[in-house]
Amino acid sequence: MLIVTDTYEQVNGVSNTYKNILKISKEKIDIIHPGQFKWRPSPLYPEVQLCTEPLKVYKHIKGLKPKHIHIATEGMLGLMARIYCERHSVP
Repeated sequence: MLIVTDTYEQVNGVSNTYKNILKISKEKIDIIHPGQFKWRPSPLYPEVQLCTEPLKVYKHIKGLKPKHIHIATEGMLGLMARIYCERHSVP
């Protein structure tokens, strides 16, 4: 399983939930977040990290070969995950 989120490093309920899931899960869960790539702050919401390396994100997802992807946000990471899912028929 793979979780893709553009807000992992923020302090909010969603980010805290994912961090807790990773702590207690017995199965392997990978997570992709902006801290793993180059990013810049959003002009309207500086706390939102906008990834500036979309192709690296796609290649990283491809390298993980996930069977399921949970797309948590609609940012650049979420968009790359959606494109990957569509091209590889991943739910």
